[in-house]
Amino acid sequence: MAISLPENLPRHRFRHPAEFEVYQSLVSGLRDDWVVIPSLEMRLDGSFTEREMDILLLHRNHGLILIEVKSFPMRVESGRFFYEDGGPVDKDPLHQLEAQRNFLFQQLKDLDAQIFSKIRIAIATPATINITGELPRNLRSEQLLDSARLADPDAAIGDLVFSDLYTVPLGSELFEAIIERLAPNATLDTSPAGIRAIARARMERRLETETKVLESLDENHRVLVTGGAGSGKTRLAVAWARRASARDERVLYTCYNDPLGHASGDELSGFEDITVAPFLRYLETAPGLPPLSASEEDESPRAYWKRVENHAVEHFSEIIDAFDTIIVDEAQDFSPIWLAMLEELLDPEGPRRIFMVGDPGQSIRKTGFRLLTNRDGWVRAELVSNNRNAPAIASLLRQKLGGAASPNVEPYASDIMRTTVETDEEVLANVEAALARVDGEPTWVLTTSSSTRDLLRWRLGLVEWERRGQGTVCETVYRVKGLEVDRVILVADAEEDPERLRQLLYSGVSRALEHLEIIAPASVIARV
Repeated sequence: MAISLPENLPRHRFRHPAEFEVYQSLVSGLRDDWVVIPSLEMRLDGSFTEREMDILLLHRNHGLILIEVKSFPMRVESGRFFYEDGGPVDKDPLHQLEAQRNFLFQQLKDLDAQIFSKIRIAIATPATINITGELPRNLRSEQLLDSARLADPDAAIGDLVFSDLYTVPLGSELFEAIIERLAPNATLDTSPAGIRAIARARMERRLETETKVLESLDENHRVLVTGGAGSGKTRLAVAWARRASARDERVLYTCYNDPLGHASGDELSGFEDITVAPFLRYLETAPGLPPLSASEEDESPRAYWKRVENHAVEHFSEIIDAFDTIIVDEAQDFSPIWLAMLEELLDPEGPRRIFMVGDPGQSIRKTGFRLLTNRDGWVRAELVSNNRNAPAIASLLRQKLGGAASPNVEPYASDIMRTTVETDEEVLANVEAALARVDGEPTWVLTTSSSTRDLLRWRLGLVEWERRGQGTVCETVYRVKGLEVDRVILVADAEEDPERLRQLLYSGVSRALEHLEIIAPASVIARV
């Protein structure tokens, strides 16, 4: 979504509806690194002249595009513009644009003497432009934006700017100076970081809108909402917990992994009637359970947690907790045994609600979880949009890894970097180089195996998630599911099982908000 200066102009601020329609199409369809200035009044004497410009587009790399909007269908024949069913148009749009471009040049030439060459022109209409003959001299078909082209503004403007033999970028300094000159009252941080902040805020608003629609599903007693990475599942689950607390219900909010449990606990801090804990952590200290026998000296974490589960199953009837509502995040990580235990934790005298959110595409743990249906007595819904990841990352998730669809216009971000490695030493060298490029941005190094994680922690001094304030986090992808960070360096090992590789890559790639580097063997790089 492009940035409009000023923002959210209403229809009545435009001279005619066609101008408003073109404005809306450009703002909603262009990427966030475009700025749209509509109805730019540069009249010196207060009278209407060609100096009033309909729409001006600005971009750091692509210069300026001056757009004259017409409200009627046209045809182009023998180098002239005609009404679709009549004679020549009253005011030749090219003559209007040339006068406007000359005037704009006069206003900006003190900023850059070569600015004229960076101002393109275009003619737009929400109707049709029919080319039946030769175009006017120095006009290309890409500069004619009718209803068909405006249906995909990002592609249409891309075709226009790349139809030139050369492109003269503005650069950040000139870009910002032009905005200050043409929109002096705008409070806009036009730096890349500022544009990203605007994009994140817009995506956050859209995410809030999409999840808000499903909050009222908590009127039911069994609800499962599925959705891809970045679709707002955790946001919805947290909203359900708060709504249940407002109803004076006792709530258990649970998940599988510790980091997500900790982050959710922060979101729900201050709610005394909400218990937040990863499920095995809850079972480890559930009120009423007899103490667990001491572990053996060489007992692995996996063996310990299996013993916690078995102990809870054996003594489950002794747990004294009872909840009105149970909310499960990342439900695909829960086994049928865990779900059965959750049912038993519901108070028989209460509303007995269970709400779950999950992503079948991230079923790395192979728990046997299945999608519950209406036949099972569950209300089903789906969140369908990825509102987390930058365009390049979202596109990779969608096209190669089965992720959710994403609005492809935001946020502003860099490309994905891919590096092929075959040995541990190459992995270490390339991760170290990637960390040197971070430049202070929040960054995690994620791996698809614990052995690679341990190697990187040992050799590069990286830290576990719980010590995130003391260094760069290095974790396996399945340990940080449900969380997100600006930059991810994903180190992927080769996998014999193609589906497991897809799930691991999906979980790792989708953690990155804006920047992603993938370091992996050639066989893995081929998948992404």
